[in-house]
Amino acid sequence: HHDILRLEHGTLFLDAMPVYQQQDSYSFRVRATDDSSAFFERRFAFDVLDVPERDLPLDVGVSKFAATPAHLAQLVVSIPFAPELQGYSDVTLEVSFPAHAVSAVQLLSSDATDVRDQVVSPDLVSPSLSSLTGRMTLVAHDPAAGALNPVFGLSFEPEFERFDPLTGQPLVVEFVYQGFDAFSSSSLFHGQIQATAFNLDVDGDGSVNAFSDGLMVIRKLLGAGFAGEALTSKALPLGATRDSEQIHQFIEMGVASGDLDLDGDGTVSAFSDGLILIRHMLGFNRDDLLDKALSPDSPLMAHADPVAEVVDVIQGLIAPAHATSF
Repeated sequence: HHDILRLEHGTLFLDAMPVYQQQDSYSFRVRATDDSSAFFERRFAFDVLDVPERDLPLDVGVSKFAATPAHLAQLVVSIPFAPELQGYSDVTLEVSFPAHAVSAVQLLSSDATDVRDQVVSPDLVSPSLSSLTGRMTLVAHDPAAGALNPVFGLSFEPEFERFDPLTGQPLVVEFVYQGFDAFSSSSLFHGQIQATAFNLDVDGDGSVNAFSDGLMVIRKLLGAGFAGEALTSKALPLGATRDSEQIHQFIEMGVASGDLDLDGDGTVSAFSDGLILIRHMLGFNRDDLLDKALSPDSPLMAHADPVAEVVDVIQGLIAPAHATSF
């Protein structure tokens, strides 16, 4: 095998890249001979790994927003099954975000994901930017055999105010992410997400309105009858910056985070929280705001002024810049 070996300064190198399809293993002998013709000889062997070739960037599914009660946002990357991905694929995930915007980061993974290295704590890269890196070994199994696609990701806990104290607008935090093949350093996927803490401008048009934002919230809380485009039908204003799918996700975030639990009973309901919200948007600010809408499980039932408390909760979900919307 002299054609693939090279000796330099006492070190043996491969002079050419072995090709698995041409030969899957090699064996050779190395002999060292001294001036008296005495020699030492040893046999070596190695197998050639079949490294799968892939089209890059990788076709991945990225769930950019999936809020939970404890977390502002989750960046979840799902690697769909493909025959060329059988076996192990090392992926390094890097995420950058504004410094001090996040208080905790949690690694997410499915049963099909072998986590090699845990996500480290965010590192302060500069006065205004932090980043973190996690490496996971993804195992791609055929779902036809009952296996799950490997999934990994990160969830972020917020460490910033809901609204910008200077502009009064909802605060937006940008996360930039990229994934690399740990073996070749090839870029597998990249993108960015913009995380906005929940507020009542659900369509993003810069105002809060009963017949757009309020109507879409109560429709969402009513359930499956307003799936898809039915949620926004004849309610979406011309200035909206979110489409129907994004509005679904944004309201779901308000439900999951507990922000829309206006009466504090631990659940979010169309006929209590939804009704209270749209009444307030329509100008109900006295006892008629809560009449036959306050949940019997609400702790506000025993409070001296539940109307004022609910109004405060609602006002806390309206950006100061939108305070004159209704």
